[in-house]
Amino acid sequence: MKKLTIILTIVLIIPMFLNAQIDWLTNGDIALQQSRMQIALESYSNYIAENPNDPIGYLKRAELHDFMGQTIESELDVRVAEGLNPFSFLFVNQNARNKNHARKKFEYSTNFDAAFTKSPAKYNDYMVLLERLDLYHSQDSLIEAAIIKLNTNNILEAEDLLNQITPNENIMGIIYDLKGLVHYKKGNLDEAIKLFTLSIEHSPDFAIAYHNRALCYKLNQEYEKAKQDLELALKLNNNVPLFYFTYAKLNEYMENEEKAIQAYSEALDLDENYYEAITNYGLLLKSLRDYKDALNLLDEALILDSKRAENHFLRGNLNFVYAEYQLAIDDYTDFLVEYPNDGDALYNRGLSKLLIRKNTDGCKDISESLKLENNANRKHLYNSFCNQNIK
Repeated sequence: MKKLTIILTIVLIIPMFLNAQIDWLTNGDIALQQSRMQIALESYSNYIAENPNDPIGYLKRAELHDFMGQTIESELDVRVAEGLNPFSFLFVNQNARNKNHARKKFEYSTNFDAAFTKSPAKYNDYMVLLERLDLYHSQDSLIEAAIIKLNTNNILEAEDLLNQITPNENIMGIIYDLKGLVHYKKGNLDEAIKLFTLSIEHSPDFAIAYHNRALCYKLNQEYEKAKQDLELALKLNNNVPLFYFTYAKLNEYMENEEKAIQAYSEALDLDENYYEAITNYGLLLKSLRDYKDALNLLDEALILDSKRAENHFLRGNLNFVYAEYQLAIDDYTDFLVEYPNDGDALYNRGLSKLLIRKNTDGCKDISESLKLENNANRKHLYNSFCNQNIK
């Protein structure tokens, strides 16, 4: 009876082994690490035979062919992979991942609830300039209170404080400027430009009014006017890190990376702990494939202000580019706790999931991101991986 039990057990187990799915990709990777090229080649070929519509097998075999000096075979495999999925290189190529994930930098915007939104001017920026120019005296407490309210985006309270101030010629420059900021923060850019212009007419040496008007011109895509104002602001006062940051941002938009790099460097020379400047400078270098210096700067930013939600997105992007996909997913998830409707984070998390073969979850994330922003390139990537149309 005991023998019969053993025989039956063996009979039942053998088919399980025969039907078990062999992980040919892992077998191939292990063989490649051990320099067993022929076994690696056979493993990747077996994977392709079982999964002819999956580009990853062809890409791995293409890399192996290339390593073995078999150029023609490598090129053929690459063409097949691209035919199956034009984004297949994301699996194996760092530069392809760097190009196709969503990036964020600190930007000037009138949507102050969004992540990576840069304030036009902080309290200290105003205090330094006002003390230097001695622009106000008798009603300084109301002016200072209005600046604080503007910095905390209590726009209506700031407006009420400004309306309580008794006008006089000595302070009209700063009053017009602050009223301009009120309209800037309301999104009334044309009205803000008028008020900043009045500020400049009353106080032509008040550099921050030129800076603030430049922000409005920049948001209106009037880049040359913005450039003229920023250069005037820097001419009047070249010791304000904010001015260099804004000048760097403008040059990025005008595709003058060399000037942008110089301006970010100037900003950090004046304030080595300027978080937004460190972050944007690092991201600019990363886009130019200067990965080593970019990584150093972004690590510095992460340490400098470790509690900011934006850090999760930044670190997620670094992990994604360096193929640490699960770490990237964790970071994007943490970021989405604070900004649950951020389409960029949803897209990047979905893409990370796709690259570790969690196709259902990945496609769901990217689908949700497309509902928030109808981006043609992302829709193309979605269709390439998820094989269905988005309406």
